[in-house]
Order: sequence, then structure tokens, then C-alpha cells
Amino acid sequence: MARVADRRTASPVGRATAVVCLVALVAFPARDGTAEQATDLRVDTLDGRVYVSNPDLATADRAGALTLTEELRIGAVTGDSSTDPAVFGDVIGLAVDDLGRIYVADGQWHEIRVFDSEGGFLRRFGRRGEGPGEFAELGGILWHPTGLWAMDRRARRLTVFNSLGNVLATAPHHDEVLNSRSWEPIVTSAGVLFEEDWGPPPWAPRIFKVEIRNLGVSVVDTLALAAVSPPTRTVESRGPGGLRGMQMVTAPSGARPRWSADREGNLWFGNSGEFRLHKVNPAGDTVLTVELRRPPVALERRQLDSLSEATGFRVADLPKHRDVLGSINVARDGRIWILDPLWQRRPTVRVSTGWDVFSSDGFHLGRVEPPVPFLSFPRPVFGDGVITGVAQDELGIQYVVRLRVGEELR
Repeated sequence: MARVADRRTASPVGRATAVVCLVALVAFPARDGTAEQATDLRVDTLDGRVYVSNPDLATADRAGALTLTEELRIGAVTGDSSTDPAVFGDVIGLAVDDLGRIYVADGQWHEIRVFDSEGGFLRRFGRRGEGPGEFAELGGILWHPTGLWAMDRRARRLTVFNSLGNVLATAPHHDEVLNSRSWEPIVTSAGVLFEEDWGPPPWAPRIFKVEIRNLGVSVVDTLALAAVSPPTRTVESRGPGGLRGMQMVTAPSGARPRWSADREGNLWFGNSGEFRLHKVNPAGDTVLTVELRRPPVALERRQLDSLSEATGFRVADLPKHRDVLGSINVARDGRIWILDPLWQRRPTVRVSTGWDVFSSDGFHLGRVEPPVPFLSFPRPVFGDGVITGVAQDELGIQYVVRLRVGEELR
């Protein structure tokens, strides 16, 4: 067996009904984004909000000084994933605790495997079933100050374990509509969760603010992000048994909302059609707006014609540029990592091509590419100077990989 596990040096009790609309309208002077113009950093303050307009370091031929180095890989090329903990079936969730232990949720076997900070296997727990500590369908995990929380998507149930795998409590999940992929809330240092409500359409998301007290779960607020309005049309659809119905579909849009939260409970949001982020503090005030002056990549006419033919929308209703803002991730050390939305495509998966990184106060630190492309799902864990994610080779073998963030001296 070829094995890799090495370290390299180089129930809801209440719900608030108030909805806070997080809307930020920002006006910056128009720019064409050329290398000659992307050379100055601009900072201004207006009405208590700080505006930071960054030049694009990549466009200006200044890529930045951040580096990523692989320092740990867990996985095995051959073996039986039902018995060998280093052979993963289908990783659908990752978590890392305060001691650096790595928790891997395997959706194929509905179990959680635990490795120490050096990649050594510690234990496994969970299995398919309906009893305590069992899952009808394991749907994601999260490390919280109270323990490891795991979602049973089919049973709509949360279970909290201690680090040894003992069940501490269970609670029903509050959302009536769950993501078909994975449960991936964001936790603050105070233990508050931010979790997307999957009921509304994707262009008008709502976010649950969730508190955990005495191992009970409470939704204490619902936050509505500023919505976008993509063109829609109604088409005929067929359901089970050939039943006919009508379904509303939306045009592919370059204006999908993106959001995340940091350890202090601030929300960061924007939309995929422009490279602009807004930071909203827990009181609901927009305190920082960050812009990267990067020109979008225009779609060619043939691409628009192909999209129109595939979707049934007029070319005039389709976006004229590719997305410029990918998913937002706030690391434990406060840095903001923005995923490049232009994925590399492999036969069955999408992998990351790089991140643009910003300081917590909005200054562009540069763009960095991973030495090992991570899968887009599950979402990587951005820690204090490290990133832990899932990589997959050309044979479909999955590995858990940790990257160390460094800085070059220039």
C-alpha cells in the first residue's frame, strides 16, 4: 500500500423575526483597470466608513509576497476506505480544533475520522443509522467551543461530540430547506454561528445568526443581504410520473451575492459581478468598503451565443463579463481570502486556481496560487497562518492537505 501521512518542512428555542438589510451603495470613479492606472492605493473616510481602493498587484506586475507551501498530507493511494482511516471515500466536511486536530467527515461511510496535528490517526466515530451518534446522511461538521457539531441532513438533526467521539447532546436543525451539498456555517470566537438560509433564491440570500447555549440551538436574528435581480423566465417542467408544471429559471448572472463572517462577528459581503467588499459590524453599520481595481474578463460573442442557445435567454439579458469575485473566506488571523472564480475544470470536479488576499483593514496583499489545487467543496479551513483543504488526484484519490502561509522577503 502506498500511504501518505507526512509533515513537510519548506432544538430551536426561539427565533427573532427582525430582518436587517445589509445594503451598501458605494461610488468610486470609473477606471479602465490598465496596468498604468493600477499603481496607487487610495484610502478615504466618509460618514464613518473607510474606503480602501487597491491597485491590482497582478496587473501592475507586483504579485505580492505571500507564499503557500504544503506541509502535511493525509491519505493513502490504495486500501479499503471502510477499514483504513487514511483511505477516504467521499470527504464532505473538514474541521480543525484549537489543538490542530483535524476532523474529516466521510460522506460515503457516514463517519468522522480524527487525526492529530502531525497527521497521525487518533480515532473514528459515527456510522449510518438513526440512533445517538449515528447519521442517516452525514451532511457536514463544525468545530465549536462546545465540541464538534455534525449535521444529519436527512434527519435534520445536529449532534455535538467531544473530541473523543462521545455524544454530548442532540438538537433539531432550524432550517426547513437544506443545501444539497453540505452544512458549512461560520463560527465566531464567541461561539455564534452564521449560516445561510437555503429557502430564498440564491440572488436574495438570508443569513441565520445562531447562538448555542447549554448545548441548545437558538436562531436569534435573520439578516438579509442586498438582493440582485437577474432576468427570469417561466418554462414547462415535468415531475415524477410525468406530471407537468411550470418552473421559474433565472439567467446566468454575474451578480450573485457572496458573504462570510470573521471571528469578531463582522459580516463581509459583495457580489460576484464586481471586486468590492463591504464589512458590516455586529451593530449593523457598514464600516469598511474595499475595492480591487481589476478589469473583468469580457465574454466573447460566441460564448454569449452559446449561453443564449443553452438557456433560452436573449443575449441582451446575459452578463457581458465573467465573475470577478469568488467565495469570501476570513481566516482565523483576520486575513480575507477571495477565491478566483475562474476554476480549473477536471473531468468530475472543480479545483481552485488561487486566492487574492487582503489584510483585515482592506489592503491587498497580493494573489497566491496553491501548490496543490483544492477542491471547491468542501470549503477549506482558513486558520492562523495555515489552510487545510481537500485535494484530489487524476485517479479520484482524495487527500487532506495543509498549506503553510509564508511571506517572501523583498
